[in-house]
Amino acid sequence: MALNYFKSFAGEKVLFPQINETFCEEFADYLLSAPGIGRTGREISINTAVSYFAKFKATLKEAYK
Repeated sequence: MALNYFKSFAGEKVLFPQINETFCEEFADYLLSAPGIGRTGREISINTAVSYFAKFKATLKEAYK
């Protein structure tokens, strides 16, 4: 689901030069206010948004290595 929210925010293709501090902050804000993608259609909880953003950060760090 974290990947689905990222694709909903950024699209299918994102290049490293596009990812900067502003991009990351906007993604975090998006997660906190995005419409639900899952079955319920309601916004995700704050804890879920934090979890999805943590997955994003971990993936970004691994890709950078």
